[in-house]
Amino acid sequence: MGYQLPENDTPVNVIAGKENRIQVFNDQVAAGIKILKYDAETGKPDPQGGGTFENARFRIVTLQDCEIGPRQYRSGDVVYDALALDRDGYAETPANVLTEGRYRLEETGAPTGYLTGDSVEFAIAKSDHGKLKELTGGEIADPPIRGGLKIKKVDKDTKKASPQGNAVLEGARFEIVSLNENPVKVEGSEYLRGQTVYTMETGEDGTARTDARLLPYGSYAVQESSGGQPKGYLWNKDNYRTFSIDQDSDIVDLSGDPMEDPVVRGGVRISKYDGESGEMHPLGGASLENMEIVIYNESRKEVWVSGQMYRPGEIVHVMYTDADGYAETPADLLPYGSYRLVETAAPEGYLGKEEDDRGTYEQTITIERDGELVDRTGQGNGMTDFVKRGDFSIRKVNADTQKSMAGVVFRVTSMTTAESHVFMTDANGYYSTSSAYTPHSRNTNGGKSRDGMWFGLRADGGNTKVDDRLGALPCDTYRIEELAGDNNRGMVLFSDILTITENGKTIGLGTVENKEIAIGTTAKDSLTGTHYQTAEAGACIVDTVFYQNLDKGTSYTLRGRLVDQETGETVKDRDGNSISAEKAFTPTVSTGSVDVEFTFDASDFTGMTVVVFEELYQGGQKLAEHKEISDEGQTIRYPGIRTQAVDGQTLTDVSCATEEVTLIDRVSYTNLQAGRAYTLTGALMVKETGEAYVDPDGKPVAASRIFIPEASSGVAEVVFTFNGVNAAGRTLVAFEELSRGGQIYAVHTDLHDEDQTVYFPGIGTTASVESTGDRIAMAAASLAVTDRVAYSNLKAGQEYRLKGTLMLKETGEALLENGMPVTAEATFVPEEPEGTMDVKFVFDAENLAGNGVVVFEELYGNDRLVAFHKDIEDEGQTVYIPEIRTNAVDTKTQSHVADAAEEVTVRDTVTYTALIPGKTYKVVGTLMDKETGEAIETDGRAVTAEQIFQPLESDGTIDVIFQFNGMPLGGKTVVAFETLLYDEREVAAHRDIRDEGQSVAILAKGTVKGASTKVKKEDESTAQAEEKEKKPARKPSDVSGVSVRSTGAVKTGDTSHFLLWGILWLVSLSMLMFLRIKWKKGQRS
Repeated sequence: MGYQLPENDTPVNVIAGKENRIQVFNDQVAAGIKILKYDAETGKPDPQGGGTFENARFRIVTLQDCEIGPRQYRSGDVVYDALALDRDGYAETPANVLTEGRYRLEETGAPTGYLTGDSVEFAIAKSDHGKLKELTGGEIADPPIRGGLKIKKVDKDTKKASPQGNAVLEGARFEIVSLNENPVKVEGSEYLRGQTVYTMETGEDGTARTDARLLPYGSYAVQESSGGQPKGYLWNKDNYRTFSIDQDSDIVDLSGDPMEDPVVRGGVRISKYDGESGEMHPLGGASLENMEIVIYNESRKEVWVSGQMYRPGEIVHVMYTDADGYAETPADLLPYGSYRLVETAAPEGYLGKEEDDRGTYEQTITIERDGELVDRTGQGNGMTDFVKRGDFSIRKVNADTQKSMAGVVFRVTSMTTAESHVFMTDANGYYSTSSAYTPHSRNTNGGKSRDGMWFGLRADGGNTKVDDRLGALPCDTYRIEELAGDNNRGMVLFSDILTITENGKTIGLGTVENKEIAIGTTAKDSLTGTHYQTAEAGACIVDTVFYQNLDKGTSYTLRGRLVDQETGETVKDRDGNSISAEKAFTPTVSTGSVDVEFTFDASDFTGMTVVVFEELYQGGQKLAEHKEISDEGQTIRYPGIRTQAVDGQTLTDVSCATEEVTLIDRVSYTNLQAGRAYTLTGALMVKETGEAYVDPDGKPVAASRIFIPEASSGVAEVVFTFNGVNAAGRTLVAFEELSRGGQIYAVHTDLHDEDQTVYFPGIGTTASVESTGDRIAMAAASLAVTDRVAYSNLKAGQEYRLKGTLMLKETGEALLENGMPVTAEATFVPEEPEGTMDVKFVFDAENLAGNGVVVFEELYGNDRLVAFHKDIEDEGQTVYIPEIRTNAVDTKTQSHVADAAEEVTVRDTVTYTALIPGKTYKVVGTLMDKETGEAIETDGRAVTAEQIFQPLESDGTIDVIFQFNGMPLGGKTVVAFETLLYDEREVAAHRDIRDEGQSVAILAKGTVKGASTKVKKEDESTAQAEEKEKKPARKPSDVSGVSVRSTGAVKTGDTSHFLLWGILWLVSLSMLMFLRIKWKKGQRS
């Protein structure tokens, strides 16, 4: 089997008594194959996606024992392993590498983008001699590598997979587009470059993923479909990512670079109306300005507003109406969702919801369109308040007789609107605007005794409807003047100033008879116009002093001072001087007002309450004073805050620098106005530098909280949530400021305040191997590694515990020994906040060649994690355990076979893994005799080679070149042993005498290879035959071919070969019989 029959018979001459030699030549069956690669899915000889058929490698394995050339092969041996496809997926062997028999074609290296296909069995028959058997009809097919994709949708503001407000992340559509030159087959259909091959949709958690084998090998883009954004979000053109499928059944996870959509944002515009007039104009001296409106989040989810996250039910914003009664937010303030607008403070002169139930104090809105201001203006849409109304009463008597004076007429004039009405005293000299005395509706503003009075002038000149249930006078300041008449002729006429500030109250002016000088005061902050002031330098209080019954054209002096409400003592500045002010004036009217200004440094006034006392002098004589310690009109309050910051997990001043840090700053406040909305705004500062702390994205970390205090003093919490991985080793201090209506009322910014301070311990590690003193080691059964941990920002004298875990760099998983992670611990008490501590590991690394081992460390204080260092890419934490593999080939044949020549060059390609880049290494190689296991020697010396190199990457290759005289080594197989040295210490080796990849067979001189199709006859004398045997064989023509000639020699007359004589006799007899039969047939014909 395996040989061709000769084309012609060989005649034999048998001569008795003579020795003859017969030599018969048979050609060995010699053939090859040609193959063509197909895609197993498309059934086409073209690759999919980014794949290629080029460089797919195959080997041919014999399925029976056979002889090919000079070599004997057993079933299962590789007979040919140099078959590689070209760019068209085609390859062929020489036509003489296979003989008759059965073989298996095995793929040893799949092409880029494909998995290894099934092996193909085929047979070489005698009829295939000299031909290339075709395996080009689809027998050889590889399935493409297929993978999948996972993406994540997050909110652009929060960077979380949680929607804002009423928005959702579910239902966002993303298209996967092919970027490949070749078509791809997805779910049964083929797609060209630029076409959408699949559309995926996010779930409730914002993620979407395909099947793990959806996409063929190649390059793709995933992009948010136009109009495919989820409800409540805007389409984002930047939601475009490219990715590659290059591993089978692997889900490419892009969730680390999530798709971000900006939430739909809008705002609101609202107006304030007077409840009586229905107009956007106030009555009397009231105002539409500074109505306080808070906006509550009424959505299903939390919302991100002005850099802060707010849960449902929390206040997200505060706004104030302007002088015209309008208030509006920015058009991009409120995320998609539902909100409730609540009036929390009525403007000056109006009743709030706590005092009156007639108004409209709440509105609900829904934000659904981006950039739109929801309109809550116009009657029925805005807020409606009713003005405060009050009354007064008066009794007029004769100063001399003390008798009631009936029929005296007085004029009441609004100092704001100039609306004016008169009234007349009754028989008892009495009059009251209260409906209890006389209804407002009785001959309203008739001016006669017992006629009713009503002030309600609207902006359009009309009047509001009279309501006997209310006071007659809206909130305002009024001038009351006694008019001359018959009943008061010759008397001093009365005049006074009346201020209505309280609802439903009747102010009794008492009995008026004589002229009396009096003053009253109202103190306010010059900036805010309120009774609240910031404790800071340059503070200014304006005290408006109302006077009555002064002489026009006469000079007067007002002298004021500040008094501490708590102690009753005069307030003094830092130099010990009393804080006071003085104002000289000359009135032009007998009744009026004048402002006294106090300017001073209020930096030390935090938490104080001061009252303004005033005295009126003419010359050296004191004429009047106003010194009421409990008078709110004279009072100025200085809000104060103090803070205490703690970690949200430990509730102590020590935190751990993780990706999500929560710090809670508990702010204690004093002297606030209950029921009004305040904003606390916090910032984190780095104590070591005094600068603002910024997160890993370079953004300053801040937080705010809007709250409405129920009492003047209390506690509010400001929560900071941030990525604090870069805070390790730092000390952060929480700064806070308290504001209302844009005015800052209090700050607490003390960089050295321990109560405001949170400590973040930090650790860094450097690992080393005891045996090498560096981060590289030989794979051994017992390997000792020391991890030196440098710590900072610890508390001296407190016990800490370090816990280390060894991780595999390639997988990111813990290194296991007996099924348990390899760990080590060290407990210590630092004497200083900074220092170092060693953690020692001893473990079995015998099977870890080619791996990097990374040391992860955790630091515990009081059994709480306070710091860690877990960076799988950190070189300082990494110990490398190198591995080398080798592939030796003859440089001439580019195979594992070489000629026994005087100069043989073997290139051993050493593939290394897990080296430290940039370090210097040396590879030392030695050629070994496969048969004896000893080193090969030529000319009395071992055949060695070495190479020194510095790798740029951890993994790579380096060539070691052996050059030697191969003449004495014919018939031997040499094996390349390699040793990797670092600092002259062995760190890896590859010494496998049976490794075919390390081996090169050196063919003996004279071995003939290649197919022969010639048949030679030989009928020569013994001498000639012997002479021919002495001639050298033909030089091999094909290194990778097979020897196809088989020769046999038979000698006659050799008594030592009796059996051969018998065979020769039988052959001769057979020939004679053949010739006789042939002769007889010729005679018949």
